[in-house]
Amino acid sequence: MIRFSKDVLWFSMLLVTLSACQKKNYSNNSNTDVKTLSKNYDIDRENLIKKDSLLKIDAHIGLNPAEEKAAIKYEALKQSLYAQYKQSHNYPFSNAYYGAKEQIYGSKLYQLIHSMPKGGFLHLHPSAGLDYHWLVEQVTILPNCYVYWDAKHKEKLLGEIHFYKKENAPAGFELGSELLKKDPQFKEKLYQLLVFDKKETEPGTDIWKEFEYRFNRINGFVGYQPIYQDVLYNIFSNAVADGISQVELREHLADSLYSLDHEKGYYNTDSVIHYYQLAADRIRKNFLPEFTYSLIYTNIRFLPKETIVEDIKRAYYYQSRYPTIIKGYDLVAEEDAGHTGLYYKEAYILSDSLSKVYHHKLALILHAGESTWEYNKNLYDAALVHTPRVGHGINLVYYPALMEAFRKQNICVEVNPMSNQILGYMPDLRMHPAHILINNGNEIVISSDDPAIFQYTGVSLDYWSAIMAWDISFKMLKKIVENSINYSLLDTSEKTQAHNYWNKKWNEFVANINSNY
Repeated sequence: MIRFSKDVLWFSMLLVTLSACQKKNYSNNSNTDVKTLSKNYDIDRENLIKKDSLLKIDAHIGLNPAEEKAAIKYEALKQSLYAQYKQSHNYPFSNAYYGAKEQIYGSKLYQLIHSMPKGGFLHLHPSAGLDYHWLVEQVTILPNCYVYWDAKHKEKLLGEIHFYKKENAPAGFELGSELLKKDPQFKEKLYQLLVFDKKETEPGTDIWKEFEYRFNRINGFVGYQPIYQDVLYNIFSNAVADGISQVELREHLADSLYSLDHEKGYYNTDSVIHYYQLAADRIRKNFLPEFTYSLIYTNIRFLPKETIVEDIKRAYYYQSRYPTIIKGYDLVAEEDAGHTGLYYKEAYILSDSLSKVYHHKLALILHAGESTWEYNKNLYDAALVHTPRVGHGINLVYYPALMEAFRKQNICVEVNPMSNQILGYMPDLRMHPAHILINNGNEIVISSDDPAIFQYTGVSLDYWSAIMAWDISFKMLKKIVENSINYSLLDTSEKTQAHNYWNKKWNEFVANINSNY
């Protein structure tokens, strides 16, 4: 049996196609037809381009004269980088950014984007919104902060952090302050255990297992009650420093806090929300009076549906107590490995019934489509439960009718470019389906998912990468940022206030471009 390589098969098919073309009689085409085609070619081409442009999400966005001037300068910065990358044959957005960090951060375009008012940050997991350099520093100065640092034994993860009384510290755990005394490189070594680097993006890596390890190492730190308010304050501070005024966090509002004297379960959900309120008040007092936040009550998609039914009841109860804070519900974790949206159908239907009991709606803001497999059809369930937003939506482009349903229902996709790239879903961001979505009228926002694990904070890196990979115009950029307010969970009055503040900061941003770039 003869086996053909893919190249041989492709070449054979090409020969068959060419042969078929030769057999067709094209001699009836007159010179007049050719001249007509040539005469109308440029017009027809422009008309097709115009039709496509009218499908884009920014088709009805206008720019004032100052913005038009800023757009020219913005475009020049982009084209300068394209020319540089073309000459070097090295495109930082075509693979994980780790080898090009200094080059990206040093570019004028990145500096411009970092200064841009970004409105809402709509997809963030709190413990990955910290500055991990700050976290490591705290490990070395806080009392009773222990780290598992016994590389010879595997009872715990190397680098796992927890607070203990001295007499209760398990074998293998040492004080962070003592570890620093023994090894001046301890902070950097611990930091590297908490983050991803280029090696995690290489083939053969169980990326989701490594992901889980990172969270497990820091759970004992972020859940320590005496510092919990400071943890939240750090998360909010990082967002505000990146030009963000509204943060929406996926938070598992369980009884997860502990202290030296009390195990998990002693501090209830009310305590968790109280610390959020205190941290937000500090931000408003110290940095940004206009700062707002919302919580999306979250659980994991590996639990039995009966458990999630009870969890949604619990979420509605707490939303009734904190209606201005808890505004959504979601199920997270590796989507392809977890239960499907269809599996949780009863829980989603119950949510609709509970909205009538409590007289308010807990929006289902679902992780869906974080997959490159066509068999993953969770996005259909997201559409059927009338979600206003979905997290990731990578495989939405596989389903044309569903794309249309998303447009008709005005469902927005939370796109997380760097997360999608680093976790291996879309290694080359030029091929990211979000580019197709915005060109076909499907609304998106840009977020960063778990930035601290990927060695950054905020969303500027995600914006920069999307801008360069998808050649985003200034008009499209403005539209995407405005979406982050329009599709937030703020109520109508809050959105008006958020828009007023953002418009003011946007005009200052435009003026800065025109004066300094």
